Amino acid sequence: MGPRVNTDRGGAKGLRRFCSLLLMLVLLWEVSAAHAADVKEVRDLPYGEILFYFFQPEYFTALTRLSGAIEQERVDNHKDESELLLGGMYLSYGMHTDAEAIFRRLLNDNVSESVSNRAWFYLAKIFYHRGYLQDSEHALSQVRGTLSGELEGEKRFLLALVLMRQSRYAEAVQVLKDWTGPSKWQVYARYNLGVALVKDGMVEEGVALLKEVGTRSAKTDELKALRDKANLALGYALLNSGAQERAKRSLQRVRLNGPYSGKALLGVGWADSNLEQFDRALVPWTELQSRDMHEAATRESLLAVPYALGKLQAFDQASRSYQEATEAYQREIDSLGASIDAIRSGKMVAAILQGVSEGQTGWFSRFEELPDSPETRHLHHLIAQHEFQEALKNYRDLGSLEANLDQWVVSIEAYEDMLTARRQSYYERLPRTQERLQGLDLDHFRSQRDGLRERLQLIERSADSLGLASAEEQSQLAQLQHIERRLSELPEGSEVAYVRAKHDLLRGVLLWDIDKQYKARLHEVRSGIEQLDEALANSQLGQHALREATMVAPRGFEGYAQRITELNARIARLRPRVSQTIARQGRFLNQLAIAELQHQQQELRSYMMQARFALARIYDQSANLSNGQ
Repeated sequence: MGPRVNTDRGGAKGLRRFCSLLLMLVLLWEVSAAHAADVKEVRDLPYGEILFYFFQPEYFTALTRLSGAIEQERVDNHKDESELLLGGMYLSYGMHTDAEAIFRRLLNDNVSESVSNRAWFYLAKIFYHRGYLQDSEHALSQVRGTLSGELEGEKRFLLALVLMRQSRYAEAVQVLKDWTGPSKWQVYARYNLGVALVKDGMVEEGVALLKEVGTRSAKTDELKALRDKANLALGYALLNSGAQERAKRSLQRVRLNGPYSGKALLGVGWADSNLEQFDRALVPWTELQSRDMHEAATRESLLAVPYALGKLQAFDQASRSYQEATEAYQREIDSLGASIDAIRSGKMVAAILQGVSEGQTGWFSRFEELPDSPETRHLHHLIAQHEFQEALKNYRDLGSLEANLDQWVVSIEAYEDMLTARRQSYYERLPRTQERLQGLDLDHFRSQRDGLRERLQLIERSADSLGLASAEEQSQLAQLQHIERRLSELPEGSEVAYVRAKHDLLRGVLLWDIDKQYKARLHEVRSGIEQLDEALANSQLGQHALREATMVAPRGFEGYAQRITELNARIARLRPRVSQTIARQGRFLNQLAIAELQHQQQELRSYMMQARFALARIYDQSANLSNGQ
């Protein structure tokens, strides 16, 4: 056998990373979908506002507003749902401890079965991502009945992953065999079932499922990548079982421009090599040699090509190829060393984050592309790993938090200015306000009101309609009385009698009109006095409130001043802590990257050693052939 190294590139480890990523991407969406289904009516205005920001999605704003609303007891009508939502958002920021505390608190309270089941489900996810597989399985077993909507299918999918992580493939097969869930997850379930069957020894059944996934049509990039991954897993399963031709057909279905093409080409070459068709094996391996040295398959091909040439007894070409491989490995080791030095200079994280848009936080964002720089040139394998992705997100979120604190420094200064302006305006207006308060004699107005009420009562008792006559009517009555006096001074005659009759008619009509409107006017005056009573009462309340305000306002200014001072102190404490945490997180990222690059260097040194030993064997074989042995 030749120098076959790391051929199980499409195996369980890659599967775990793939499925972990899948669960991670959908978790926060599950929380939102659950709330969309459960919240039939928003009964607290702050909760509606929080959901608005949540579905934007502006998770940081939603998280801060929800935390404040819960603390101030402003979402009591959605208490359990808001706690679940808060726990889900904590999870989206990787705050597993805080999320777990919320879910456990909910489980200790007397909550509905629906809330309890979802809390156990999210706890199971926390344990799964932490690697506490038995705890995750136990949490899933605490779910009573079935979860609502698509969550039931996702719960069983999670259980299958938990079992597969523990190499309990037979149990995972039973969970996935009759699995039903979201249609978008069906293909992932079939893929996992195929892998579980292969791992459980039922190779043919697993191969059939993987072939089904690997040959189905795919319209999205995600499904195309899964199809490639299925073909890759199928190819290596067949390769290891000795079905070389079938393995080749599966591996050749992997797209040449996809992320798994290198591993597929390497596998095709080994299938031909196992069939002792070394000239054919050279075709995919030579193609691999022209690719980027950052790919593991390319590095392995540098050993595979001279191995095939040696089998074809092209010893001169094989020896040159081994020498070239040794030189290429040394160049790559030196390049990795330069990258390690560049990372130690502290530029790596900034280079990775330079393409990430602001406000991109939570689990929905991933770092897929790396800039071409010395610090990041060899990190394509590392950036696909869950641990590194989470560490990068934590670093980015810490940076967002630092920027938020910096913004609050500016905001606090603005609040201080506003408080100073309001305090100054208050004390400027206070003397005028106090002067008006002292000049407002409500007792005098009450006395006038009482006089009006007594006069109305007297008019009502005597049914004195003239007492409610209008000013115009009273003027007309006075004019008629004046005319009557003048008429009494004139001698009797026909003309005087005519005028007196006219006078009596006009006076009668006027008195009749006044009497006719008496009841309506009586009701109107009563209503007026009632409105006056209400106005006096409101004035008294307003006067009391104004007096209270003049006494309370200074205490309010001091209270706000104290809160601003406390917030300033809190921000001052948090900023260096955040800066220190960012620095520690940056060092941790650097350590992860350096450890990865050092591992690559060690792997390359191992390849170099294999190349040198193989070169020595080639020399021996060539010498023996020359000596006729």
